[in-house]
Amino acid sequence: MKTNDSNYRFNIQINGDSEQASLAGELLENAGNKKGKLIVAAITYYIQNCPDALDKNTGTLKVKFEELLSKSEVQAMVKQAIQEQLQGLIIQKPITAETGIAEPDASDEIADEFLAHLSIFEETT
Repeated sequence: MKTNDSNYRFNIQINGDSEQASLAGELLENAGNKKGKLIVAAITYYIQNCPDALDKNTGTLKVKFEELLSKSEVQAMVKQAIQEQLQGLIIQKPITAETGIAEPDASDEIADEFLAHLSIFEETT
């Protein structure tokens, strides 16, 4: 609703029954006083990248909702990107007491360790 001071005020409720809805809710929750700017940026981006979304005659917005990648798919993509960046570097595991030599190419373990420390992949309750 438009207020007397030319601002717009809304109350919204997001049903957190999907991964996408939960993500949107968490982003808005963490946006603090910047919720309005986030929503304006998201709508502007959507209109610019989906030219058929806005009906210029009625001013209504058609929203197409596509399934996001799953958590495991995103993790696999991040892991692959890390491994690609590490490719060509000489990475060795620490020298082990059993063998007395360093084992080559620890990029897989480095990527797993990196993913384990990303808070975005933590389980939410």
